[in-house]
Amino acid sequence: MFRNVVLVLSFLCLGLSNLGAQSTLPSPESVLGYQVGADYKLATYDETVARYWRGRIEKFTGVVIERLEKDRAAGLVAEDLDIPYTAHWIVWGTERSIAQHVAAGRTDDDRLAASIARSTWWSVDGG
Repeated sequence: MFRNVVLVLSFLCLGLSNLGAQSTLPSPESVLGYQVGADYKLATYDETVARYWRGRIEKFTGVVIERLEKDRAAGLVAEDLDIPYTAHWIVWGTERSIAQHVAAGRTDDDRLAASIARSTWWSVDGG
């Protein structure tokens, strides 16, 4: 009997001491700044990540501009082609197309690649 009383008192003491420790823990909301599982909090990324990817895309747009200007100088691209806008469309259009293709779980990558190549060819050279 004495053993049972000691066990019960021990469990009560442990339980009470844990309650005190638990009340000092911050809530997830107070740490994260939003309720766990809130819509659009875990499915998106912040401005820092967006800025990084925009920078990468813009850098590649610069590469495409340089290439189109070299091709124009070599007589391979029409003089009236608006190179900055064309490069922007090629890079951002390709990025969005690939992102949507992957997000949809599509597996016909060869078709997408061929379509992007043909569309790019037509936009630069007129086919």
